[in-house]
Parts: sequence; structure tokens; C-alpha cells
Amino acid sequence: MLGQYGCYTNDYKVSIGGLRMQADLKAVRRADSRLYQQVMHKMRQMILDGTYRSGERLPTESALCELFGVSRITIRRALGQLEYDGYLKRVQGSGTYVSRPAMEQPLARAYRFEDIFAEYGYSGTTKLIQVRQRIINLAERQELSLDEEKPRVSEITRVYYNGDTPVAVEYLDLPCSIFGEVTPQQVTGEDAVHRLIGSHTLGRAVTYRESIGACSLGNKETRLLAANYAAAALSVSRVAYVDEKPLYKVRRIIDAQHYRFVIKLS
Repeated sequence: MLGQYGCYTNDYKVSIGGLRMQADLKAVRRADSRLYQQVMHKMRQMILDGTYRSGERLPTESALCELFGVSRITIRRALGQLEYDGYLKRVQGSGTYVSRPAMEQPLARAYRFEDIFAEYGYSGTTKLIQVRQRIINLAERQELSLDEEKPRVSEITRVYYNGDTPVAVEYLDLPCSIFGEVTPQQVTGEDAVHRLIGSHTLGRAVTYRESIGACSLGNKETRLLAANYAAAALSVSRVAYVDEKPLYKVRRIIDAQHYRFVIKLS
């Protein structure tokens, strides 16, 4: 039996009570495996050709069963594999949404999110969430080598988007002793943050120390990334140096479904 998209259904009849089996169980298992792969490949093609667009919510499992003419188990296997491959994202209590395969960032060089988006042909944008001044704690003082009694930073919160999909939340700390009290107007607009930082580097070489760890999404990141609470994420912390002196610190909470760090070994 064929569904709408040419996927064979798994409606097998098995006689019991001494009657002859109409299908060998091993053959059934092989057919089931081929069936979910057919559905998976067809759905992946529909995502790539734009039938299902990035950020769009998929039809319900029942609707997909009817569309492809297969069982719920087959649909769930196909959806699970597509989620693992980065094509789908499940949001608890909301549904399953189309995503994009994760971008990969080599660890051997410095990078900007905007440049990685461009390499993959994606439309990367940022949204300014908040600018505030705050007193930093002892660990942050040591990272930024600030010896003031109550050192303050301008904390700039932004969200990075890949198309309509939020990918990362960024917390940028600019020491007030270097940058002054930054206002929202100073960091609004394309490349405004990079221009502000560049005005203090004055063409001098910038080096970075970056650390990467696992974390769980908190309430704020869950809301900004439209993700599940306590979902797995990457925490990436970077301190920038000019003339071997710390200039600023940035911390990003990255949705692990959309972004990966890789290293080439030889």
C-alpha cells in the first residue's frame, strides 16, 4: 500500500491460531527500517526545497501519518532521526519546528557569528535585548584585571538569529573604565558593537582566550531561544586582549542543536 508521497505502509497481516504466517518477521523488520528511511528522506527533501520552511511548525503526528500513509511509530522514528541530524527542533508543549543543520566552527581560528552564517549561506541577524550597568564579582574582576574597588561594566545582551531561528544569547561585558557607560544608541545598528570595540583597539592586534563548556538553559535563555527549559546548551566564554591586557569579555549561551565546535587532528 502506498501513501501520498510514495512510501510503502507497514500494514502486515499475521495469521495466528495455527494458520500459516503471511510474512516473515525478519522481512517485516527490514521493511519497517526501509519505510522510516523513505519517510525521513522525503521529509528532509521537503525541508531543503522549502516546502517546510525554517521556523515553521510541522503538522501533527496524526496528520503526518495520513500524509505519508504510515504508522505513528514510523513517523516518530523519522522525526527522531531528523531532530538528531539538526533538521527539526521539538519544543515541549508547542510542537515540532523546522530547524537547519548545525553550523560547525573550527577551533583553530578566531571567528564572528556573522562570518560563520555567511559561510553557510545563511541570513544571520542580531537583536538587542538590553543594555545595563552592573558591578562585577571577584572572579570577573580577575578575568578583566580590574583593580577598582567596585568595578562596573556595561552588559549588552543580544540574541543571534539564523533566519527566524534564535541560535545564541550573548552577554557582552565592556568595562566602564575603558568604554564609559555604553548606551543602547551606541550599540544599535549593523556592526555598531564591532565599531565601538574597534574604536578602542585602534588597529592593534587582538588576541583571545576562549573556554567552552556544557550548560543547561535557564529561564531567560529558554524564553529568548524558544527552547525547552534546562535543555542542553554550550557556554562559550571569551576574553579579548590588546597589548596583553584584557579589553572585554563576552559569554554566549548557544543552542547545541544549531552550532558545533570542531577541531581537526593530525
